[in-house]
Amino acid sequence: MEIIMNKPSVKKNYLYNLFYQILTLVMPLITTPYVSRVLQVDGIGEYSFTLSVVSYFAMFGTLGLNTYGQLQVAGKKDDIIGTSTVFFEISILKAVLMAISSLVYTVYVLKTMQYKSMFIVMYLYLIYTALDITWFFQGIEEFKKIVLRNYVIKLAGVALIFLFVKSKGDLILYGIVLQGIGALGSISIWPYLLGRIRLVKNIRPFRHLKASFVYFIPSIAISVYTMLDKSMIGWLTNSAYQNGIYEQAHKVEQMVVVVVSSLSTVTLPRLVYLYKNNDRENISELMDSTLHFVLGLSIPMCVGLIGVSSRLIPVFLGDDFYECIPLLRVFSLLIVIVGMSNLSGKQILMAQGKQRQFNISVTAGAIFSFLFNFLLIPKLGALGAAVGSILSELLVLSIFLYFARDELKITTIFQIASKYIIASLVMLVAIEIVNINVSYDLLALILEVGCGVIVYGVMLIITRDKFAELAIHKVMDIRKKKQ
Repeated sequence: MEIIMNKPSVKKNYLYNLFYQILTLVMPLITTPYVSRVLQVDGIGEYSFTLSVVSYFAMFGTLGLNTYGQLQVAGKKDDIIGTSTVFFEISILKAVLMAISSLVYTVYVLKTMQYKSMFIVMYLYLIYTALDITWFFQGIEEFKKIVLRNYVIKLAGVALIFLFVKSKGDLILYGIVLQGIGALGSISIWPYLLGRIRLVKNIRPFRHLKASFVYFIPSIAISVYTMLDKSMIGWLTNSAYQNGIYEQAHKVEQMVVVVVSSLSTVTLPRLVYLYKNNDRENISELMDSTLHFVLGLSIPMCVGLIGVSSRLIPVFLGDDFYECIPLLRVFSLLIVIVGMSNLSGKQILMAQGKQRQFNISVTAGAIFSFLFNFLLIPKLGALGAAVGSILSELLVLSIFLYFARDELKITTIFQIASKYIIASLVMLVAIEIVNINVSYDLLALILEVGCGVIVYGVMLIITRDKFAELAIHKVMDIRKKKQ
């Protein structure tokens, strides 16, 4: 067995992965205010609907191989021959499956009558999915170089949008730029494989087909309650407008969720390694730190986003998107729910190999998501889909917590969460005071965010939160070293 690396730092990998995840949202973050005003609600809705449809074909083409591959690589990360074998086998299998899925997608595109041009553009999304190998680097816990490469590519995408997307008639060009940049990003990561894999013999890619199918089941279920809402809005309301306001409200919420969810990506391979070696002490320490982190960030972000939504939407998206305000307030709850779902589902159940329990949870969520959407969308449109998302995600979290009850106690969660809730409510009062007394949207938004951060930080210091105290000590140590 050849050793290929030392143990990476979870903290450093979290920062690298957080940066990588943020980069995937930097382009929307910078361009969304501009694109919302140029392409308008209907244009955004058309793009959102077609992307949700092509995502199903991409999902069937990957067959759960990204998650499966990450876990397989994580278990063999000290063996370069083992990781190389896994890489080639999964990459070949994925290429075959994506080719078949692309052929089926072609039949769909030839038969569809609505948004045909945009559906053709979405072939770039299939290329991006087929060539994506971030699962390999996540498995070996290496993020730095792929982040730096993607930084350049994302900036290029931002520049192209501002240069060429000038009116609503440039919607197709917008799709080409956005999906083309994604495909280029996937291609750009491949050179970093040099030195990390070796040519190996006796490749048997199809031996992974049955094992990866276990991870395909939750990918179907997760897709149902993360993408089906957009598809059902289009199918049940036949309204690009409803899809447009839903897409933009959801996009704003996702920009916040990524800060919390990024941690699970880097801790999952580490926890797989620790569980494999039955290192209970380090598992307990890592889980305690993660629980404080998730709750300490997600709760104030949720409450804060609810508080600033009435100012954020007109400033960020424009006056045409005022109907996004109630949607964003509903979506804000997902910040806490998704954060805790990642902790209990991915970092406990999946890391322990309890895939059956994970599958039961997400399958139940998928079924109820369809039912909630079917009942609520015809009556409430986009708002009904948002409520349905909250209810189905909450159901999934509840089942996750039941299956993870030996590792994650409900009483512990509420005990830790209580002070973060109190601090966040005090923060919300400060935000509302600013909201009442300042009339100009942009100024109010800046003051609300600033006051919210300060008040929340002060509350953590008053309640002697251990992570706040640790951060203060580190800052003081840095200052002492500089002196």
